[in-house]
Amino acid sequence: MEKTANGTEHWPWQPVWAFVLALNLIVPLFFGWALTQGYARAGLVAAIGCFWIAGHYFCRRGRAAAYSLVVGGALFAVTQFFPFPQIVAGMIAVAIAQHFESLFFEAGDGLPNLTSAIGGFLATFVTGSILVSLALLIGAVIYSLTLKPGKPAADLREL
Repeated sequence: MEKTANGTEHWPWQPVWAFVLALNLIVPLFFGWALTQGYARAGLVAAIGCFWIAGHYFCRRGRAAAYSLVVGGALFAVTQFFPFPQIVAGMIAVAIAQHFESLFFEAGDGLPNLTSAIGGFLATFVTGSILVSLALLIGAVIYSLTLKPGKPAADLREL
């Protein structure tokens, strides 16, 4: 537990978020690295960095937000044993990126090969946004189910 400026203790959500993010990168990073080359990999890494920073910011917003992100993300990481959500999110992201095919893709062996940094960023950002949204939803539901009677619910702005 860490102490805040006013002396209250709170769970150190930010280091836990970094660990949960790393756990959630196993399957998406495997497929993302296979579909990218050159500068697109720089875009992929930049998008992951954006999620890392956004997660740290989100964890500072309050207990409900941090709990939803970290717990939902940790539970969602388990789905990588059967990576259906990750594959579907990736397919959606690639379909969106293929809409901009002339900018981001080279013709090749039938599989899209991202070659530009913006293409790698876009595909990774869309995939991550879908997966983080699902993790937040799972975490928010669990958070709402774990509230104790008589204890006020979290401010909805925190969720």
